[in-house]
Amino acid sequence: MAKVALVTGAARGIGRAVAEALAREGCDVCVNYIQHEAEARSAAETLTAMGRRCLVVQADVADPAACEAMVRETEAALGPVDILVNNAGISYA
Repeated sequence: MAKVALVTGAARGIGRAVAEALAREGCDVCVNYIQHEAEARSAAETLTAMGRRCLVVQADVADPAACEAMVRETEAALGPVDILVNNAGISYA
């Protein structure tokens, strides 16, 4: 069975690149986002085109309850989380 990765902030940038790299290595991936739904769904399409299972979850990682719900949703859909990439952050650009 494939390993399950949860990547926060995976809709674009470094997070998306990490999610794609994990999918290339055979992982099923939860793509987390907070504001960029279209980009998150695009990332998921890319991952599923690679033959991987993918879940898209909107959650604010600054909210502990939202994080717990995201993990529960991921585990229900994909299985236990083997890899966690805490990529989400704030950019002041």
